[in-house]
Amino acid sequence: EKKAALYVVVQGISPLIVVLPTGGGKTLLPVTAAVLNNAAQQESGRASVTILVVPFCALIKDMLVQLRDAGVKAVE
Repeated sequence: EKKAALYVVVQGISPLIVVLPTGGGKTLLPVTAAVLNNAAQQESGRASVTILVVPFCALIKDMLVQLRDAGVKAVE
């Protein structure tokens, strides 16, 4: 399921709803989308925004670190 969802993300198809168990790799999907959108924005000069709703503070902090490490501007 994660592999199929990641394929959809890479193809740029949206919206996407994914239900995976705890530890199923859901964090990878929006981070990948944000990184790809950021790269496309830099190439084209067009603005791109990825909005992610995260229900837990600990996950927010982890997500911000991952995005910033990947060169994506991220705010809480």
